Amino acid sequence: MKVSEKEILFIYDSSDIQQREGLAYAKSLRHFEVKEIDIRKDKLTQLQLSNLATRLNVSNKALMRTDNESHFGDVMDLDEHDFLDYLSANLYMLKTPIAVYHDHAKFIGSQYEIIKKDSINSTSNVQTSRTMKQREEG
Repeated sequence: MKVSEKEILFIYDSSDIQQREGLAYAKSLRHFEVKEIDIRKDKLTQLQLSNLATRLNVSNKALMRTDNESHFGDVMDLDEHDFLDYLSANLYMLKTPIAVYHDHAKFIGSQYEIIKKDSINSTSNVQTSRTMKQREEG
């Protein structure tokens, strides 16, 4: 999962409209190129999932959604290797969306959250008449 400094890897579930909106917001960012992984179409290996958990600074089992799953307890009782096998084969159970940056990753709580980082990193190109006059005089 190689992500450069000016990229975001957006992992999402395309069956969720809010997550699709989050992807659209991510793609509108000026300072990042966005790559995407749709868990309904794409695959993640056990190693990629393990690396993702490390970047998120969570346990492997914290990657799994906990809602609406009747056999959740049985899955959580699996050892780490078998758990990653299960999650890789049932990627729809991955907790999404996730933004992966070059040095870390984070679960995204709302579709607007992804644009906060870009707003913090952006610089204003607006020049007031005062700054333009100061440049002309300087």
